[in-house]
Amino acid sequence: MKNSDIRVGLLAYGAIGHEHNQAVQNTSGLELSAVCDTNPERVNAALALAPAATAFSDATEMLNSELLDLVVISTPPNTHYQWAKEALSRGIHVVLEKPMALTADQCDELMALASTKNLMLVVYQNRRFDDDFVTMREIIRSGE
Repeated sequence: MKNSDIRVGLLAYGAIGHEHNQAVQNTSGLELSAVCDTNPERVNAALALAPAATAFSDATEMLNSELLDLVVISTPPNTHYQWAKEALSRGIHVVLEKPMALTADQCDELMALASTKNLMLVVYQNRRFDDDFVTMREIIRSGE
């Protein structure tokens, strides 16, 4: 890993985890440094693409490991707020699966925390540039 690489951790490795892992593998400047899931088979699937990554079964341990600059959170939606807050509180940038949180107040709190700590907080929007979404956006913007 180069000094300039961003050390990425994957928090949960379900169906979308493989997509995130491939994106990290194919993006210059990113290095998958850690993966966490309670299911050992999922962790092994992640390590098949990134054998140098450190495996965790406990999310708090991964966040405390100091191995991460950024974490991709793919846990169940009712835990997004909790894990994003935990990561941001530790100075870790966050890419968060949708929904961002379960309430607007939780979203506002996360955005304020990220801003206060000068950290990136992004909600993963993988469909935003699909042809049908781009077409609908153009139709709406045109006033049609």
